Amino acid sequence: MILGAVSIAVLSFLGFDGISMLAEENKQESRQIGRAMVAALLLAGAVPRSVGRRQG
Repeated sequence: MILGAVSIAVLSFLGFDGISMLAEENKQESRQIGRAMVAALLLAGAVPRSVGRRQG
């Protein structure tokens, strides 16, 4: 259980880092970056909850 949570946290961090790195190359509105970060954080929070419900 803990290793699963750690792997999700690592992948979430890598995704967040990727979004911030791509922000430098964004030629459109800066609001897209914020939306992408919020979506990544919501997804990172939703995945462990759905996995926890299936096991419980």
